[in-house]
Parts: sequence; structure tokens; C-alpha cells
Amino acid sequence: MTDPPPRFDKRLLAIFAVALIAAGAPFLFLGQTGKGKVAWFTSHADAVTKASDSKRPVFIYFTATWCGPCQQMKKYVFPDAAVADTLNQQFVPVMIETTENTPQNLGLSQQYHVKFIPMMVITDAEGTVLAERTGRVGASDLVDWLKTHRQSDETR
Repeated sequence: MTDPPPRFDKRLLAIFAVALIAAGAPFLFLGQTGKGKVAWFTSHADAVTKASDSKRPVFIYFTATWCGPCQQMKKYVFPDAAVADTLNQQFVPVMIETTENTPQNLGLSQQYHVKFIPMMVITDAEGTVLAERTGRVGASDLVDWLKTHRQSDETR
């Protein structure tokens, strides 16, 4: 006669699960600390109004759903806390989805001579280009570039 299989103890499983979660929890958050969220405008007109009211420059991000580097920036660069904080506090960020061929998007693409994406343009509230950049850029490089082209404290 053989021995019956050992009984399954649900309490032991619960203790094991809690221990596993406790041991692995810190690793779940590696690379997640400092995540931010850019408060994107989707209307250029609304962003310009906000920029005029707040005396901040406009940061325009031209992107497309089919653009790999654009999607990488959305996933890895813009969620960075330093990037999000800089954009939210020093600029009025607006994202223009060029995949949507609306008259407004086409007009903005022509106005700012968008030939390649991703493209980033910094303007004043009147639409004067202060700086522009094309191509994928990393978080720290973007923050450095933004800080170089923000308006000085005297002009705010």
C-alpha cells in the first residue's frame, strides 16, 4: 500500500506568496522611480493661449503613430521625472499627432517646416521659433536642451 499524496496546505502557500512578493517588490519598482507625466495640450491654439497667459514658451512635439523613434520617446523619455517637470514647469507642452491629417496639423507642419519626425520646436506665444530639433533624444539631453532654450527669468 502506498502513502496518500501529501495534503496541500493553503496557509503555507499564502505565506510563500507573501514572502515572494515582499522579496521581489523592490525590483518591481526599479526604473519606475521618478516617473512623471507631461501635461500635454493637444490643441496648439489652447497651448498658445496658455503660453501667453503664463509667459512661458511653447514646446511643440510633432509625432506619428508609425514613427518608431517617436514611440520610444513617448515610452522612455517623456515619462522621465526631470523631463516632465521641466516641460510642465518651464514650457507649455503640446503634442501634434501628424498621423491625423487635420487641417490644423497640416497647417502647423507647414508653418514649422516639419520634414522629419520626431521634431521638437520651441516657440514664444506669438509663434516665433526659438529653437528646433529633429530625431530621437534621450532624457538628460532633452532636459539640457530645454534648459538652454527656456526663457530667462527676467522675461517672465
